[in-house]
Amino acid sequence: MLCKQAQEQLLIPNEAPPPEVTQHLTGCQNCQQFLARHRALDALLLADSDDEPRPGFDTRFFARLEAMKGKRVPQRRPLWQWVSLASGAAALAVGFFVVTQRSTPNALVEDMDFAMQLELVEELPLLQQLEEVETYELLAQVDSATLEKLMGEGRP
Repeated sequence: MLCKQAQEQLLIPNEAPPPEVTQHLTGCQNCQQFLARHRALDALLLADSDDEPRPGFDTRFFARLEAMKGKRVPQRRPLWQWVSLASGAAALAVGFFVVTQRSTPNALVEDMDFAMQLELVEELPLLQQLEEVETYELLAQVDSATLEKLMGEGRP
């Protein structure tokens, strides 16, 4: 039997544990400690007594309640109003940060880099021709025996 199953059986109130649980308890130190802690907790809970209110408690309570009836309790703002106020302030702070960061000299450098990259993309045919030239240069470095071997593998 597993310890978890035995401990669940031990927690059933007003019921003697089944024989297999009792047998498990004899050999399992962990479950013996669990049972001892459980019994100690039960003893503490049974020893606890309900506290009675002091004499005159209800009279004092209702007198205070009557005294408060005439007073107006200040109303608090609902949570959604505070949240909307905080989110508006956060949006203003983020907007201010973005505006001040875009006007720095670094932003101009980044914009120039981006523009230069766009110009390179416009010259795409030139880049493709450069790739073909590089491929040709690589093939020129290969000796004729290796080239014939590579050409032979590519044929069906």
